[in-house]
Amino acid sequence: MGGASGNFELNVCKPLIAHNVLQSIRLLGDAMCSFERYCVCGIAANRVQIDAHVERSLMLVTALVPHIGYDLAASIARTAHVEGKTLRDAALASGAITAADFDRWVRPASMIGMGARSTDCGEGQAGER
Repeated sequence: MGGASGNFELNVCKPLIAHNVLQSIRLLGDAMCSFERYCVCGIAANRVQIDAHVERSLMLVTALVPHIGYDLAASIARTAHVEGKTLRDAALASGAITAADFDRWVRPASMIGMGARSTDCGEGQAGER
């Protein structure tokens, strides 16, 4: 009886808590719709610039490790970084792998797990933009 009106009795507040949670969910949902409509929709990727960044990324060296070993892969990445070369150029210059091997082993699209994307803003259908 002494703790009947205590601060830890939440039963009287459950309807208010539920109302506030649902209101927050609605606000977040509305914000996401506005974000999509006024910010995300209409943004186009600069494919040329993206490809240039991917080609210059030294993180692609991780795809070489199972084939040539960590030490050689690290050496190739270090050389590419110091000399300002692409990873492909540094790997070919090392003589450790051929161009065909590099192209077969290093595939950025398979490394990032590209999934389905929405076709149209607001439509919610999976597919290519």
